[in-house]
Amino acid sequence: KSKIKVESSTIGKISDMGITDPFNMGAVMAPAAADTIYRHLIDTNRTPDYYDLILTGDLGVYGKEILIDYMHQEYNIDISKNYDDCGTMLYDLKEQKEVMAGGSGPVCSALVNYSYIFKKIEEGKLKKVLIVATGALFSPTLVYQKQNILSTAHAVSLELVK
Repeated sequence: KSKIKVESSTIGKISDMGITDPFNMGAVMAPAAADTIYRHLIDTNRTPDYYDLILTGDLGVYGKEILIDYMHQEYNIDISKNYDDCGTMLYDLKEQKEVMAGGSGPVCSALVNYSYIFKKIEEGKLKKVLIVATGALFSPTLVYQKQNILSTAHAVSLELVK
């Protein structure tokens, strides 16, 4: 048996902010993450401080700030005290200046969650974590045609079994 249980989840919706720049994925995905976090908190009747950590896949340095600002401006919710991003956690941006923003969301999320975060939950250092997987829905054809890049985010609430 695992010491970690999936307590709840929230399926995301498609977000279209009209962004066509494939080099600005944080801005593309942050609103989808914000919507999913907001709906999760409303549906579960919780506030951000219910969680020890709220974690997104890889919004990167810029997307992380966009998400914090967006949550505050659109929903009047402050997640800055217990929020982080797998991409910014994975890369030491002081040492690796060439990284610029982050990496692949699925890779960053898997590496951070299945190693660091799960271990912290099993050790009891984290008891409640909201993981928000972020993703963009686009192809090279859409980019060449200057089509809007759509995004979505899904949330899973993990808790330490007592």
